[in-house]
Amino acid sequence: MNYTYAYARRQMEEKFSKDLEIMKRENMKSEEIEIIRNLDIAEMRSDRRYYTHTVYSEDILINGENDERGTSDNYSFSQFPWMDDIENESLQKILKRLSDEELKMIDLIAMQGMSIKEAAKCFNMNYAAFYRKWRNLIDSFLKKSDKS
Repeated sequence: MNYTYAYARRQMEEKFSKDLEIMKRENMKSEEIEIIRNLDIAEMRSDRRYYTHTVYSEDILINGENDERGTSDNYSFSQFPWMDDIENESLQKILKRLSDEELKMIDLIAMQGMSIKEAAKCFNMNYAAFYRKWRNLIDSFLKKSDKS
């Protein structure tokens, strides 16, 4: 089972909105509410890091999966498990030709539901540069899919 950022974020937001009503009823200061919200976000991100780095590693150790992480041709998409579920062969061929960086971009934005701004932070890039890269990836992906 994969960790889904969008689902976790949605759950956190729902819980926080319920807590917010209680905090407002109790006349908490907005600064205190903001601190609590930031702690909730930090906890959610910590959970994501734990799952991404620990659970994935345990699966490799327990199941004896090969952990080669070169280009996407060198492993069976173990870094991006959602790729195993794609049944369209031409789409799989296109995805196999993408670099790990491009696959990671797709994973963060399309599969984990991150915003472009959040994904840019993961790549240590500013928003404009990352957005250009993302648009170029989408444009080239669409051109490749038209040819297939």
